[in-house]
Amino acid sequence: MKFTTASFLAAAALFLGAMALPRFEEPPPESRSLDFSGVDTLRVDSTLQANVVFSRGAPQVSLPMTEDATLTVQREGRVLVIKATGRPYHDLQITAPIDLARVEGGNLSLTAKVPMQSLAVASTDQVDWEGDIAELQVRAARPASRCPHRDCYGGVNIEDGRIGQLDVSITAGVVILGAPDDVGTARLRLGPKARFTLSNATRLADVQLLPYDAAETPPAPAPETPAAPTKIAE
Repeated sequence: MKFTTASFLAAAALFLGAMALPRFEEPPPESRSLDFSGVDTLRVDSTLQANVVFSRGAPQVSLPMTEDATLTVQREGRVLVIKATGRPYHDLQITAPIDLARVEGGNLSLTAKVPMQSLAVASTDQVDWEGDIAELQVRAARPASRCPHRDCYGGVNIEDGRIGQLDVSITAGVVILGAPDDVGTARLRLGPKARFTLSNATRLADVQLLPYDAAETPPAPAPETPAAPTKIAE
């Protein structure tokens, strides 16, 4: 195939035109400090995935603040509420203390950087867990519309970590035990559209299948105090 002078000039013009276009750059994440004093529950109100890391580091929340992003933090009694909107491919990054008692939200990815004593999780979507903990309780109330058939992907994924006692109740989807050898006892309550699977098992894991009761997956509790929310950041 021969290149003529005209085609070369046309290609050069296209290249120079592309170079002249303004480059789109993602804004750096904006971080805000969080105060967990007197707080036992973290509630994430967002459609974005929330990556919550439990550590002894300074608690904070961060999100790339594009022009369509919003981030607010407020207290409701003993509950710290984080509300966020943004682009679907952005994640909400949260650092929380290891003595937090409960996390509520939608798509939650939870990581314990240091061993924890206990944690209760209530989700309306996906839950991923990684890390060591003595007792982990997960309630995943996924809407039926998300799982029209029994073969529904997503649900509760216990990726890794030593867990003394695991208690999972799920309406629909799949419970994945990624390292069942490291789980002492797993008690699973599976809804009619839920199932479980074991990965990398070298022994018969202690998994107990218990009757599912929708009443055991309660909605998010109301604030303990009737006072109006105190706005922390906006």
